[in-house]
Amino acid sequence: MNLKLILVLILMVALVLSTPLFQRDDASYIEFTSASIRFNGTDATITIHYDLAPTVKAYIFAFGTGSIESNIENISSSFEDYKIVRIKPEYAEILVKNASIESKGYYLHHEIELPTRFRVLEVYTPEKSSPRNYYNMNTTPNIFYQSAQP
Repeated sequence: MNLKLILVLILMVALVLSTPLFQRDDASYIEFTSASIRFNGTDATITIHYDLAPTVKAYIFAFGTGSIESNIENISSSFEDYKIVRIKPEYAEILVKNASIESKGYYLHHEIELPTRFRVLEVYTPEKSSPRNYYNMNTTPNIFYQSAQP
């Protein structure tokens, strides 16, 4: 019993001491891999997928996702009107209001530069069931789409 308690205490101390590792400017502990954008009218839901270093995964398991929140906030800041809906250990969801301009049932989304590069960017529009895939992107693409047919 005492051995278990000692091991738990050692693990907690190690995690607390490694906290500055997670607050580095280069953010090498998180690798953004892919993102998907789902347009719905003028709004869009962006899902960002990432890989975390093993120590960060352990930290998040113990203390929650607060340590990666600033990284998600940094990506979100490219958009004017956004809300971070959820942050999970594998992905984050962001709701972007007024991501596109509407005119008579047609929508135009202008390219927006992102602060990081994604290996794959999937774009879903209301009129198509499968995504358009873009590779090695650090911008959202210019997209023209129409509302879903009833």
